[in-house]
Amino acid sequence: MRACENGEASPDGEVVAPPLPRKCDIITISGRAEKCELAKAALLALVPVTEDVEVSYELHRYIIGQKGSGIRKMMEEYEVTNVERAKQGLLERVRELQAEQEDRALRSYKVTMSVEPRFHPKIIGRKGAVISQIRKDHDRNVEEARAAVQRLVAELQEMVSQEVRLDPRTHARIIGARGKVYCPTLTSPVCR
Repeated sequence: MRACENGEASPDGEVVAPPLPRKCDIITISGRAEKCELAKAALLALVPVTEDVEVSYELHRYIIGQKGSGIRKMMEEYEVTNVERAKQGLLERVRELQAEQEDRALRSYKVTMSVEPRFHPKIIGRKGAVISQIRKDHDRNVEEARAAVQRLVAELQEMVSQEVRLDPRTHARIIGARGKVYCPTLTSPVCR
């Protein structure tokens, strides 16, 4: 039968008293009372203190960090001597990581909608400016962002496009140098 430490319950359910300390584990201090107390305090400070903190398995890699940098930073910041402060720091880090996880979960929500391919460049915009602005305006509200894209598509569908055939020899005169002649005649935002 295996005895459990600290008077815990054994696997078969009965409470087992903690084992008696061995003679090699006992330190005897002799001398004046005040000096003995100081020596006792110094020895007790050297005794390792452990504190268990429940942390979700998914957060372990974020707490430890790349090549142990996160845990080393915590060890330096909270010092090994102050266990309670280190425990509070760890719990704070766990709360931060859980908030980041919730934020990632909210951002990963997707809504799929179909838009005609001819509207894609207008919805995305130059260097993604239009879609980035929609993302920024409707940070976590996917339904509002969807409605904004649908309004944009509706505006684009109302626009009329007409194809006009021109003699290729006249293109240079109509467009002008860098479009200076052509752009003032248009009201589209591309020419502004």
